[in-house]
Amino acid sequence: MNNNIFGNHPESTRKDLAPVGGGNLTNALVAMSAGGSGGLTGWVGGKGSDLMQSAIAEAHHEQLRTLLTKAAVENVAALSALEAHLREVAPLGEERYKTIVDAYAISTAMRLARW
Repeated sequence: MNNNIFGNHPESTRKDLAPVGGGNLTNALVAMSAGGSGGLTGWVGGKGSDLMQSAIAEAHHEQLRTLLTKAAVENVAALSALEAHLREVAPLGEERYKTIVDAYAISTAMRLARW
């Protein structure tokens, strides 16, 4: 399995439904930037290069944000599972476990929202 975040991940094997660029956003943007009337560069005129750089930077930013969000959700799930286990083996710390996990979840969510 290809874990490259910009790897080839077509949503369908049907050619009429396959995403532009074979599911690779960067390749799709490059393909759309091709000169001529059908490409993005032809559509926007001389500003194609700036638009492409901006679009690619935005796509990379969104991919990174998605990966960070996924990691945060997985971390909160793991901490919540640990919290549940610790409540069983050391119930006197239940309130503290919950406070710590909640603090992590809230602070991580706030950082993601700012980024």
